[in-house]
Amino acid sequence: MSFFFEVNNGENPYKYDDAGKKWVMNTTPEKLAQVLKLYTDFFFAATPSAVNQNTRGNDYQATDTDYVSGKSAMVPMGPWIYQYRANGEVARKILEEETGVIPLPLPPGGVQATYLEVKPVSINAFSKNKEDAWKLVQILTSKEFIAKANRIEGVNPPRKDVADLPEFKNDWWEQAFIAQLPTGVALAPINWGLVINDITESLQKAIYKNATPEDAGKELYNTLAQRATNNQL
Repeated sequence: MSFFFEVNNGENPYKYDDAGKKWVMNTTPEKLAQVLKLYTDFFFAATPSAVNQNTRGNDYQATDTDYVSGKSAMVPMGPWIYQYRANGEVARKILEEETGVIPLPLPPGGVQATYLEVKPVSINAFSKNKEDAWKLVQILTSKEFIAKANRIEGVNPPRKDVADLPEFKNDWWEQAFIAQLPTGVALAPINWGLVINDITESLQKAIYKNATPEDAGKELYNTLAQRATNNQL
């Protein structure tokens, strides 16, 4: 999504039309194709390729473990990967001593943008134990819990009083990712399940050469537009 946000002027593929009370497309087939071509180029644009062709189809967990085990030289990643330093000396050394954090490279005409992960803590409206659930939420969002959990995970704290603690304020890892927050883009509040499947299918078609990036981009655009038309978002 981060590469797409850079191509798409830091915006989501859908925007809400207040007048029509519905989600509408907010991108073009050409922009989708540009992102798909980037992934295709990773595998085929150079010799040797930038990415091992045998890793096509790997999920994010494989991407994580490949990097912390020294199989990858770089990886598009969020701060959560820092928790892997507890996996052993190799991972610890790579993350603490041999890693730098920089913004993603920009495509021609692109803007600096990155995927902003937001994790809400919610109580189900139909819960039979709302009072107990609220007590648990208070614990999970307390200063003490957030400070400990976020320190272990390496992620940026959502609480300002935690972010101002010395162990966060003076930590190079935390500050490297905090510096990227102004360019963060939160996902639109839609049903992403079907959309992610559509994106993944188009990406697979491109990197396995079952379709050109241009054709896959057009097909993906039409599929996403149909999702909006069918009120599947």
